[in-house]
Amino acid sequence: MLQLNLPPFNPRLRRQGKSLEIYDPIRNRYVVLTPEEYVRQRLISGLINQRQVPRGLFSVEQGNISARWDGCVHGRGGMPWLIFECKAPAVQLSLDSLLQVSRYQQKKQAEWVAISNGIQNMIMNAEDGEWRDGWEYFPDFA
Repeated sequence: MLQLNLPPFNPRLRRQGKSLEIYDPIRNRYVVLTPEEYVRQRLISGLINQRQVPRGLFSVEQGNISARWDGCVHGRGGMPWLIFECKAPAVQLSLDSLLQVSRYQQKKQAEWVAISNGIQNMIMNAEDGEWRDGWEYFPDFA
């Protein structure tokens, strides 16, 4: 598997015909394993196992065609706590990437916004508006 700057991960994989699939515990099904999907599943795993985010508070691939975010974690009161976008490791995070997730933030008004290609993991607290680079800046779920 890919060497990423995210917590260790032991994915459930299966071969389905010519495709390799990875189990998504949020959607409760196997999905085609793409580099972007691997980053998403690894980020979700880290949030659940290291940041204590309850599995039931996630939604994945929600929104509409013009604004479809990769994932959202809702706080216990139902308000968005974290919205995140994932890219394949070969895709460099850029200003366009940050603008993309910022548009989602304008819609969702989450407390935290993140974007990751697995190598670079950017997170911003909406209160201060500063982007930080590194998994260590991702907050524990309170």
